[in-house]
Amino acid sequence: MLAWPRSPLALSWLTGGILFLGLVAVVHAARAAWRIEGSRPARVALALVAAAPGVYLLAAASVVLVNTQLVVVPARLFHARPAIGADERAVALETSDGYRLGATYTPGVEGAGAVLLVHGVSDGRDRWLPWVARLRAMDLHVLRVDVRAHGTSEGAVVTYGQRETRDVEAALAWLRGQPSIDGGALAMAGTSMGGGIVLAASERARVRAVIALAPASSYPPLVAQRTRLLGPLRVPILNGTAHLARAMGQRPMTSWRPAARMSRTLPVLVAHGGADRTIDPALSRALAAEHPNVRLIELACGHDEIPAVSAGDDAWPAFEAFLAAHLGRPAR
Repeated sequence: MLAWPRSPLALSWLTGGILFLGLVAVVHAARAAWRIEGSRPARVALALVAAAPGVYLLAAASVVLVNTQLVVVPARLFHARPAIGADERAVALETSDGYRLGATYTPGVEGAGAVLLVHGVSDGRDRWLPWVARLRAMDLHVLRVDVRAHGTSEGAVVTYGQRETRDVEAALAWLRGQPSIDGGALAMAGTSMGGGIVLAASERARVRAVIALAPASSYPPLVAQRTRLLGPLRVPILNGTAHLARAMGQRPMTSWRPAARMSRTLPVLVAHGGADRTIDPALSRALAAEHPNVRLIELACGHDEIPAVSAGDDAWPAFEAFLAAHLGRPAR
């Protein structure tokens, strides 16, 4: 089934082949209809009718396949060799559904708590390097992971938090199994898609606190924003993508809301850039307004730079105080 492949290259070829064959079928149907006897207007109308179903299915398939598969293939090449410091080590994780994930572990002080870091779509674990330096200064242990279909991890399909919560569970289980880490003092942080992942995982995760940077907390408005150019075709095409998503064993993105699964009791710190043009800050404002356990910080930045900006001298004290309050400070 297309939802569980391991090879991104093989699936890219398969996806490209499906789209190409679909295009060939559409052209063939239109040409066959055009050859039927009749006036030019009648032949034009018949060709359009013959091609319309194929165009519809091709457009729907393109939206689904590009966003769940092809979007991550080129980007993962840039994250195939993550940075590893002298005192860090590469870690291999195994998820409950059989995926092998790559991660980097940064040791803290013996007996200290730990923070799990989760990146966004078409990105990798090194996005968090500014945070690693800050957390190291707090003596905390750090695990930054490549979620499935990214970086050095297995998988070729991104599900925007629907299955990636299993990656979080595997990473937290690994942290709890380390004798040098206080397994009862864990936190997790995610950015962009990773922010949505940690929100969706927070209800079942045994952690003390959650940090979400510019989180993709609700996908329906994001889908609407990105498909606006389709005009009147948007609704029927999205209806088609919903059927294809279900066939792949996924919830349609038009109804996927990671925040709907988040914990209502865990302390959650959300930060969002006021200049974010990728994920509207209004989503995080609504999240904070609707959930008493959510605190919102607005930063003067856009989307991609928020991990670095949040680790800067002006913003970091708020995150440091939040983590210290919920994880404590290890005794040296």
